[in-house]
This record gives sequence, structure tokens and C-alpha cells, in this order.
Amino acid sequence: MRNSRLLILARAALLLSVLVLPQATAFAAGDAAHAPVSGPSSSVIPAKPAGGMLSPQAFTDNATSPAKFDLAAARGSRSSRSLAALPPLEPVQVDSGSAYWVGDYLCVDGIVTNDYTYALNAVQVTVTLKDLSDNVVATQTNYASTYRLAPEEFASFKTMFYLPPDEGSYVIEAVGCQEFDTMPVSLTPGSASYDEDEYGVRYYSQVFRNDSPYTVEQPLVGGWELDAENNLIDTFFDYDDTVQIAPGGSWIGEFTGENVDGIVDWPYAYAEAWPVSYDIASGRVTRVTGASRYDVAASLARKGWDPTQTKAWTGVYDVIITNGENGKEADPLAAAGLAGAYNCPVLLTGTTSLPTATKTILTQIAAANPGVRIHIIGGTGSVPDARWSDIRRIPGISATKDRIAGADRYAVSAAIATRIVKVLGPDAIGGVMLVAGDNPAAFYDALAASPIAFSNSMPMLAVKKGSVPASVNTVLKSAALVNKPRYAASSSYYIAGSLSGAKRLTSSSNRYTAASAISKYAIAQGWSWPSDVGLAAKLPDALTGGTYLGKVGGVMLFTDSSTAIQSASKSFISANSADITNGWVIGGGVSVPVAQETSFRGLLQ
Repeated sequence: MRNSRLLILARAALLLSVLVLPQATAFAAGDAAHAPVSGPSSSVIPAKPAGGMLSPQAFTDNATSPAKFDLAAARGSRSSRSLAALPPLEPVQVDSGSAYWVGDYLCVDGIVTNDYTYALNAVQVTVTLKDLSDNVVATQTNYASTYRLAPEEFASFKTMFYLPPDEGSYVIEAVGCQEFDTMPVSLTPGSASYDEDEYGVRYYSQVFRNDSPYTVEQPLVGGWELDAENNLIDTFFDYDDTVQIAPGGSWIGEFTGENVDGIVDWPYAYAEAWPVSYDIASGRVTRVTGASRYDVAASLARKGWDPTQTKAWTGVYDVIITNGENGKEADPLAAAGLAGAYNCPVLLTGTTSLPTATKTILTQIAAANPGVRIHIIGGTGSVPDARWSDIRRIPGISATKDRIAGADRYAVSAAIATRIVKVLGPDAIGGVMLVAGDNPAAFYDALAASPIAFSNSMPMLAVKKGSVPASVNTVLKSAALVNKPRYAASSSYYIAGSLSGAKRLTSSSNRYTAASAISKYAIAQGWSWPSDVGLAAKLPDALTGGTYLGKVGGVMLFTDSSTAIQSASKSFISANSADITNGWVIGGGVSVPVAQETSFRGLLQ
């Protein structure tokens, strides 16, 4: 990452350590000029045509030698300031800027850039003026010209210092950071009004509404004014530490624009506040969604195996590919155990094409880990060879095709179980999970058990209601599994007859009650923890959701697509609310409506 030789002390919400950086550089008049760097720095805010204003003096990050800036010499003349590079790893980067005089005011404009793969919120830049003995003369803090700075985006910042005539030399330091160490609640902007006095000072008043389920306090308002060409005119910030806002309540934020030249198009303002008596670091509910089930699977893969969103995909040397279409769920039912054995994500494909979301993730993983192996679940009826050809063309994918298939869904589950034993060895196998393979209604039970299979090295073997298919029976009687504990993931309604001593995890044929019972049993056995709880409504979402929840040691619950969480799942969440750190709504608003997401949050309050 490039950094200006300005001292840039930065912090992001996820950065916990203090970075020690070298001393700032002073800038000298009369040095050889350096052209501003290309890219973001080319958008430095131009000097506004006001009386007495001089041309901006550029400081950039491409200098070869540091120097000092003599304010007295700079008055009335143009001088350049050169910057040398700071070490990398700064979360908020100040790229370049300019400084110029307006009478006795030293104005500093600049650019801040987000070099990370996640968005930064409420980015502030603090500019500090020091003398050459490192004494602070003045400090100003202002927001960048956008509230949310997306990856690779840049924004401008502006500040000024009042400095009566003197002969001193000074150091300019810039500090870029996110404003918040904790997670505030965003308030919804409403109606606004505006007034201007005879001196040109602008007064704003804007209503903000608390649409969260929490009572919040200490609201703050911040933002910026732009002209018609989107040039920054002024930034503002204010807060009220005497106010609490109940859910659905409103607060009026008031702020003032400076008397500066330039026509204001209209201010852009935001407001945030902090929940009262609620640990915002826990009890969070996150929706994992996408345009399709393939996008949801891709998002879950990122969260589980690339959590910092840096495309590093550390340790991902295997990927499981299975069909995500309706009616194709039987083959991948047992995939979670194999994903646990390889510690890898499960991605979905279609029969006739490889979805863009899946291809994107595979491309990233292959770039980070050349030679990554692809394991295809099911025969060519599920995942045609043409889809393998699509995958194989991605640079970095291993040329070896590994298809785990069988004559039917039962034989596929047997083949997966055999592979798990081969990868982990018999001693690592914690038990065998029997799932109903002949009734799609019971597939939900299997997927409720899938986090257990992932995190506890349990093969999942598909059986029929009244019998155990020969291919599965052979594996169950194998030396590796014959003495392992057996568990049935469904009630006798779906798996009847003798289970050869298997422990039944649920007695209910209701998918919602069954998932709750399976989750309770898993927690009681120490197989899973209530810290992460998933809520899904559709089988394809649950297929990859169960794998992710197994990765984080959580449990899977089910609901439907109505406006209310199913009662069994709601009861489970309520009973375990004190221990739930993360709630996961898996799928879009059509699958799991927003009303249920809101209810989920409320249950964790």
C-alpha cells in the first residue's frame, strides 16, 4: 500500500494493535517540484477562485527526499512539498493533497483511499500542525467527503488553520481513521430544513429516525457540503450526549456550514447513535444473501474461508462442487462430512452452466492456491462433464478430476463415507449419522445435522424408511465404521425399523421441531455451540449454510417464508439468546422475510 510521508496513524474497526510509524517529515519551500501521483490524487479539490487565494502547493507520495515547509517563505509564492513512503498495512491511506493560503488561513486539501476489500465507515482525517521541535501548534479533524468508503474508492478531505504572520517552519501530519471502534446504529434521515443569515452562515436542521429495535443514545450527526460540481465546500460534526431515542422515535440534528465562498448544492448528512445496555459486539444478526442460491453459497464460502475478504483463501486446497438445482438435493446431502474432512467450502453449479458466482470464487481460490483440487459430488446426471470442463479451464485448478459418485443417492453417500475415512483415518471418525434419503421432506433433518457431520468427522449415510441399502450396509459393516456410534437424524416417521442401536436425535416429523431437537442434542453432547445459529427456509441455502455453520461450530434451524419465525426455532433462539454471539439468516428476503430477521434481532436484545 502506498502512503504519504505525512505521518498517517490509522485504525480500523478490526485493527486491535497499535502501529508504530517513523517520524513525520517537515516540508521545505524551494525544493524541486514533484508532480502529484496519478489516480486518486488527480482529483485533489482545486482552489476556489477567491481573493488572495494562491495556487495549491502539491504534496505527493512519490518523493525521494524529505524536507521542511517554511510557511513564511510560502506566503505569496508557490512551493512544492515532497513526501516519502511510509510502511504498508495502514487501514486508511492518505494518498496526496495540497496546501494553500487564504489570507492568514493555511488550507489543506487531500485524498484518502480505501485499499481494503471491505468498506470503511465515517472516515475522518486529522491534520496536525507541529513546529520543528515536534510541539503541536494546532489540530483539525474533518470527515472525508463520503460516509461510506467502498473498496478502492477515494474521497476528499479539507481543513484549515488560522496562522497570523510569523517566520516559523512547521510539520504537517495527516491521520486517517475510521471514526468508530464499536458498532453504532445508523439513524434513518427524514425531512430537512435550511436557513442562511446575512453573513452567509448556513444553518441546517434534519430529522433522523431510529428504525432499529434498540433504544439508542448520544446521537451524532456528520456530513459535508458539496457544490454543483461535487467539490467539497465544508464538513461538519455535532452530537448530543443528553438524548436517548426509543425504537421508532426521532431526533433533530442541527449543524452549521461555514461562511465560505462557493454555492452549496445541498449538504449530505448522516447520523448514528449507540444502543443502550446492549453489547453490540455480540448478538448480531447477519443476512447472507445473493441474487441466487449460487451467490448465497459463494457468500458463505467467503465468510467461512476468506473471512477478512482479502482473497487469501488461506489453507483452501480443496473445493466441493455439487448441483444446486431443485430436485438435485439428494446427492449432496452427505457433502458436509466430506467438507469437514477437507476443511473446504461447498459451491453449487447448475446442470447447463457454471454460475458466475461459483466461477468467481473458484478463480480466487485457484489464484491464491494453484493446484486446488475439485471434488465433484454425484454422477454426470448431477454435474455433467461439461461443467468440469468449465471449471478445469480456470487457471490454477488441478487437472485431476475427482468425481465421487454411485449408482444412486445411497451409493453416493457410501462413497463419500469411504472417502472421509480415507482422508482422516478410522481413529478420527466420531460416529456415523444416518439420514433419510427417500423422502425430500426429511432432507431438512439431514441438513440440520450437517453442522455436526462437518465439525465432528461424521460420515452421513443415506438409508430408506424401512431398510438399509446394500451399498450403505457394506460401509457400515466395514472395519473402520462397524464399532462407531450411530445416530439417526430423523424420527421413526422417516427412518423406521431396526437402527442397530442408533441413537435417534429427534422424535418429531416436523422439520422445525426436529432441527431444534437436533441442535439441542448437539449442544448437550459438546458437538456444537449456541454461539452461532443459522436460520434458513430453503434446501439449497441450508445445504451450504450447514457447511458454514459446521465450520464455525454452530447449529442450523429452519423456518418458512411467512412473516413470523416458526415457533420451535423461535423458542430455541429465546432460550439460548444469552449465548448467541452471531445469528445468521441464510437466503434472501423472499426465502426468509425481513420481518423474521427483525424478530431474530429482537430475540437477542
